[in-house]
Order: sequence, then structure tokens, then C-alpha cells
Amino acid sequence: MPNLNFNRMNVTATSEQVNAVKAALQAINTNLPFLTGLTPEERSTL
Repeated sequence: MPNLNFNRMNVTATSEQVNAVKAALQAINTNLPFLTGLTPEERSTL
């Protein structure tokens, strides 16, 4: 991937933005509790 080294962003999120993202992620986890992370072994078998 040639753009891998150049695809970088330089932004600073406000505390309000960070809190909004955290709340959105919490809502996803609350509403979709069946979504779980995979162990490295499980990922390697996919």
C-alpha cells in the first residue's frame, strides 16, 4: 500500500467530541451485546 506512510491526520479532538464518541460507542455496546472481540486464535482461523 503506497499511501500507508503518508495517510496521516493531524487533528485535536475537543473533550466534547471525545465524550460524544465514547457515548456513541457505549450505546453500540449496550444495544448490540452479542458483538464480542475475538481471541488471536479465533482471528487466525477466520
